[in-house]
Amino acid sequence: MQIRPEQITVFENASEPYFRDRMFQHVREAFPKHSGFLGDEGIWEVVRYGIEQGRTYGFSHQSPVSLFTDLTLLLGRDFHVDPQLPWAGEILRDAELTGQLTKAERLHAAAIRYLDIVSGPDNEFIDAAQRQLIFEPLYMVTQSLDHLVQELSARLERIWPEKYRQLSESSRLALIEGSVAKARTYGIDSAPGALICLGMMYMLGSGFDEDPLFSWARRALIDPTELDQGAKIDRLYSAALSYLKQWCA
Repeated sequence: MQIRPEQITVFENASEPYFRDRMFQHVREAFPKHSGFLGDEGIWEVVRYGIEQGRTYGFSHQSPVSLFTDLTLLLGRDFHVDPQLPWAGEILRDAELTGQLTKAERLHAAAIRYLDIVSGPDNEFIDAAQRQLIFEPLYMVTQSLDHLVQELSARLERIWPEKYRQLSESSRLALIEGSVAKARTYGIDSAPGALICLGMMYMLGSGFDEDPLFSWARRALIDPTELDQGAKIDRLYSAALSYLKQWCA
């Protein structure tokens, strides 16, 4: 969960024909643990995403594209539109930052500050959050929508207090609403369904269901043979715990 300062100046020209190959190698070398879970196909998908999405924010040089790709791995797919990370989108959409290198440097500095606060200088905060998540119960009793929001908020704070303190009220509510909406897109409309989607968005990023790093999540969510939403939730929860235990190990 650390970005080395030299990563901002690793490459120079994203239009070079061999850039994708160099980016592939960069991801394998800079993120060996991620790469082990991604596999070659997943790495290529991350590289493609970084190039294409980076371009939408004016990133065409290799340094900014490389940074965008790195942050996709560190902060999760869709980090640039994630309600948990409003600063990322604000920097990327800032019309006053006309130079892409200036924008990338600003984004890099903000990401470093955020990761130090939320993950800890030695990743001690996120490591503790991952351990805590393993012991969180999936099911809960809710009497009303307000109670559901209060319970979900309490879970977030208990799991990862350092990250929770960085969420504004509007960001927290947007995240909760997004988790309910995401669960419903997969035919899940229960409180446990919202809870597991919220937990995964909180820990893995709001776009976890499209992220090749967590392909197991999408498989569980779109499995055409599983029509019972309770069984789908249990399967997703089991897959998430299995992944988390492997990652922590």
